[in-house]
Amino acid sequence: MPEAVTRIDRESVMELQRNLQALGFFKGKSDGYYGPETASAIRAFEKTTGRIPVGALTLELIKAVQAASVVAPPPARSDALMKIVQGVAAIANKDISTPRPATDTDMIRKAQSGLYSLGFLQGKIDGVAGESTAKAIRQFEVYYNYEVTGAVTPELIDLLAIAGAES
Repeated sequence: MPEAVTRIDRESVMELQRNLQALGFFKGKSDGYYGPETASAIRAFEKTTGRIPVGALTLELIKAVQAASVVAPPPARSDALMKIVQGVAAIANKDISTPRPATDTDMIRKAQSGLYSLGFLQGKIDGVAGESTAKAIRQFEVYYNYEVTGAVTPELIDLLAIAGAES
């Protein structure tokens, strides 16, 4: 995960522009300067995520865009991107704590294998329901617009199968 932004400098503006570009909001060159194109892209992001479209460059905004770009896989279509951004926006203010780890290692391995086959898990398939597994589950849940839990459950195994995951 990227470093937390603590001050707004040219580097953080450039990263914001790249993230907004990856999300489909910024069309200009990522030059690190805040101007009309950046402000317009920020307003479009704010509007899409249910915020008041102000276009101001704030630490909170940079962190929200950063979180959206980390969670969002590359979209095939723009409406898929909007669905992802809206899902991220819905959980942005929600406390997402690490769920109580599941103890059934076979079920955890099956979930990890399914998440890996769909490209959500980059870590090992080890049967341990750690933070990387919980993060992959949350990304899967946001992408498919499911309730975000981050937990390994029998329902998750069913949802992975429906999504075409290999176990």
